[in-house]
Amino acid sequence: MNCGRLFLVGHRGFVQGLALHGHSRLPFVVRECSVQTRLLRYQARYHENFFARLRKGIQKHTAGISRACARQVEYVMALRIRRTQQAGIFYFQLCGGAFLQQIMIRIFSRFLSRLRVSLLHRSHNLLLSASVLPFFCWEDERIPDEYLLKFSNELEAVACLREHTCQNASVPCKPNGKKSPMLSCPSHFHNDRIEDPWELFIQQGSLLVWRREVPNHRGEGLFEYKVYGAYDDITARDFLAVHVDTVFRREWDSSAVVLDVLEREPQSNSEVVYWEMQWPRMMSNRDYVYKRRYIIDEEQKVIVFVNQNTEHQSAPVKPGKQRVTEYWSIIVIKPLSDLDKPGLEFSMTYFDNPGLVFPSAFASWATATGFPDYLSKLHMATVKFAERRVKEEAEAEARKAAEAAEAAEAAAREEKRRRGEEDKKKLSSPHPDPPKTWEVFFGGGPVLSSVANDFPDPKDRLNYLLNKLMLLGT
Repeated sequence: MNCGRLFLVGHRGFVQGLALHGHSRLPFVVRECSVQTRLLRYQARYHENFFARLRKGIQKHTAGISRACARQVEYVMALRIRRTQQAGIFYFQLCGGAFLQQIMIRIFSRFLSRLRVSLLHRSHNLLLSASVLPFFCWEDERIPDEYLLKFSNELEAVACLREHTCQNASVPCKPNGKKSPMLSCPSHFHNDRIEDPWELFIQQGSLLVWRREVPNHRGEGLFEYKVYGAYDDITARDFLAVHVDTVFRREWDSSAVVLDVLEREPQSNSEVVYWEMQWPRMMSNRDYVYKRRYIIDEEQKVIVFVNQNTEHQSAPVKPGKQRVTEYWSIIVIKPLSDLDKPGLEFSMTYFDNPGLVFPSAFASWATATGFPDYLSKLHMATVKFAERRVKEEAEAEARKAAEAAEAAEAAAREEKRRRGEEDKKKLSSPHPDPPKTWEVFFGGGPVLSSVANDFPDPKDRLNYLLNKLMLLGT
């Protein structure tokens, strides 16, 4: 920069000299320019020498600078480790080992969760975030038994809503913009919100749908829905299996672009699922990461199936997908007679925040057309699943029967082969020594009994006796 400034100064002086003094003072101007040029060369050489010395100095003292930085880092880290160790010993003596272990696990989990959230917002750190995210902890994330059992009497509350619906709605209700009857049932969820009664939304045959606003989303057009339905041609276990079987759902649900189980805990019937849902072309697809669990109460003959949104290290936020962070559903299935016999009624209560506010009329129309279509597909899928299950069971029984018949035939062949070998041995083996006296021979006893056993045919027995007599020389 100084060299450039000197060059500009020299050039400006040369031009000004020519303008003031003309060509008569040209030697003086040339002399001044030469002086400026020498100064410029001196400054250039000075800066070149300075940068060369600086580069040589850095190269010469690189090892010393690195050692000094390393010592500083080691000193700071040693101080922090020592303070952490002292704090750990103090709290261990104060609270005990188990309590301190729980505290450390919670602190470490919270730190890693915050780190995960911060990394998920940066698309260029997706690979790094996937490598440092904590493992999914079932002890903290598992849906508890008490929460599931709380909904075992859900269909009683739905029966209350159905009774109010039949009393207050004389004609089937459709989402046509008119105000529907507001219904309240205090027994719902055992602690229902009386201030937010249910509104009858759809009534088509045995299908009933109610809705109500969510407290933290009032005025946004977001509702939680409660669905009631009944079928007399499918079983409760098959209906549950269709909800749980992710591979089969990709066959009958075209909106499921991706549906994979990320992690399982078989002993508690718990899973973590990633689900990408197809949306219209002009909108981004919605994806979900949720945990689910179900219980089958054999005594009360009821099935409770719960889904809740969660986070998992195997499914970070993807660019181009809208992650749904508010989602839950409770499905209660109760058979009319038995879990394995056709006939059931079910209730499904759920809430889903897609992250986009629609006009109320459009949202009502989409929900009103989507619910019956989805339940119809679900019913037909359950029927197909039951037929496939019956066919597979029949094929399995046929395979078992064929294997049993083949095993019996093989056993019969082996027995026949063994008897043939024994007969050959008897015919090829020499006969026993003849009795020494006639009394022993004609007296029967072991001789005649052995003869009778060896030769059941009377002709063979007579020939044998004649041969024995000839051997005795009579």
